[in-house]
Amino acid sequence: MSGTAPLFALFAAGLIIGERVPAQAAVAAFVIVAGVGVLSWNPRALRPGFAGWTLLWPISGAALRGLAQVGAKAGLLLWPSAFAAGLIGYLVSSAAVIGVGRFGRSERSRPAKASIAWFALTGILNGGAVLLMYAALSMAPVSMVAPVVATYPLITALVSVAVLREEALTLRAAAGAFITVAGVIYLVASKTAV
Repeated sequence: MSGTAPLFALFAAGLIIGERVPAQAAVAAFVIVAGVGVLSWNPRALRPGFAGWTLLWPISGAALRGLAQVGAKAGLLLWPSAFAAGLIGYLVSSAAVIGVGRFGRSERSRPAKASIAWFALTGILNGGAVLLMYAALSMAPVSMVAPVVATYPLITALVSVAVLREEALTLRAAAGAFITVAGVIYLVASKTAV
C-alpha cells in the first residue's frame, strides 16, 4: 500500500503548491503503482477474517509520504538546498528517536557490534537516498520525482535476489519489474517529448 504514495503526492502537488500535473505523469504514476503492486503482491498474506479497515494504516502512511514530498518541495522552493533539507529532516528524526528512546522503556539491551554496523550502513544508505530525493525535488517537479521514488521496491527486490539465498526471481516479480520500468520509461519519455 505504501507504493500508492505518488498518487497522493501528485494530488497534493496540484492542490497545495499549484503544480501543473501533466496527464502523462498521472498515467505513469498509475502504471508504476500497478507495477509495484504486482511486484509486492503476496496472496499468502491475506488471512481468513481480514478486515479491510486495517488498510487505513498503510494508506495513511502512503498519504503522509506523498505529503512529505510535497512539503519538501515547498521548502526547497523557499531554500533550494538539498543538503539543508536532509540535515533538518535528520535532526528532527534523530530528536524524535532519541526522545522516545530516553522516555520509552526502562531496560535497555546492549546491541551487538554487527547490529551497530548494519544500523550505520542502513543509515548511510537511507541518508544518501533522502539527499538524492531532495536534490531531485529541487530540480524537477513532484510529478516527475514522486513516481520514480516509488520504484524503490524494485531495487529492494533486485538486491534481495542478488544477495539473499532464500529469495528467488519469480514470474510475478519479473512482471512487476517490467511494468514498473515501463512506467518510468513512459514518464521520462513524455517529459523529454514536451
